Amino acid sequence: MKLQTLPGRNKILYIDTESSEFDFYKHMSRIKDVADINELPTFFDSFCLRKEGPEVIKLMIQAYIENTPECSVIILDGLLDTIVDFNDILETRKLVNWIKELTTVNNLLLIGILHTGKNEGKTLGHLGSNTDRWAQSTLSVKKEENGSFILEPKFLRSSGGFKPIEIQYSIDDNKFIQINSLPVNEPKIKHFSNYTDQEHNNILNIIFEKQKYFKYENLITEISKIENRGINFSKSYLKYFKDKNYISKNTQNEYFDYRKQF
Repeated sequence: MKLQTLPGRNKILYIDTESSEFDFYKHMSRIKDVADINELPTFFDSFCLRKEGPEVIKLMIQAYIENTPECSVIILDGLLDTIVDFNDILETRKLVNWIKELTTVNNLLLIGILHTGKNEGKTLGHLGSNTDRWAQSTLSVKKEENGSFILEPKFLRSSGGFKPIEIQYSIDDNKFIQINSLPVNEPKIKHFSNYTDQEHNNILNIIFEKQKYFKYENLITEISKIENRGINFSKSYLKYFKDKNYISKNTQNEYFDYRKQF
């Protein structure tokens, strides 16, 4: 991934909360291999915080930001270690609010790594649901049986998307290279009936984050904007939401998010 840091703020902070000291330095070597560089740049600061608890990790990040105003990007690997119980509704919301405040007040990009469960690769618990809802973008990284890694968009709030990118370590080149094992032909745009539950939830979260109630025509317009599809597609999708009891109408004939009633 290529990132454009803010002018005068080229510092990147990398936090590893999982690796042992040995694996941490091994990971640093892997970063140099992937980036095809001999030394880590001076604008890249990395810390191994495996022995620290959630609150200490957050305090250390805040202390770094306060003392390093030239930092504009944080990579937090991983988010699960910044919370005690990823299924605690109150605790996960507090964590998300902390992330939102940290990034907004300090004008930062935070890239959080969150491992997925074995169930169709869904993010874990209330923490996964909250981060999927409030994140600007959610990207999926998968390791294939042939040892390659695929990066693909799962949810992009303000982007048209991109083709999945696959890389693999080349013994001949002694580095990671992009490979062309993905289908050459453009895949057909996926129909909403093939969306995952999380994809449906993401779309509804975006819609009803703006306002609580929509007239029929306005809701059709919102769906069309988000999905970048035509009116007929959006009407069918709205009917799907109704049939699945994701949305409902009040006495003023306005649609609202019925999921939040439970």
